[in-house]
Amino acid sequence: MIDAAREMYKEFYEKSALLNTNKYKVGAWDAGLYQIKACLTDEEYNLDNDYSSFTTALKNAMKVLEAKIDTEKYFYGFIE
Repeated sequence: MIDAAREMYKEFYEKSALLNTNKYKVGAWDAGLYQIKACLTDEEYNLDNDYSSFTTALKNAMKVLEAKIDTEKYFYGFIE
């Protein structure tokens, strides 16, 4: 998941001058993953780019992490 998010952040900061960061209230230092994803996938500003590879990789990574957490939440006592 970290690798997928890292690639998305890298793309965002390389193209940040072209994106509508004001619309999603993205600051240079505090941009969250939701805001980054929204800026990259905003159809109004990104008609020529397809960022679905980032979002697909991130969704798949999140599913793997979710499955791992689900199997271990009882083991570590988060849920009894």
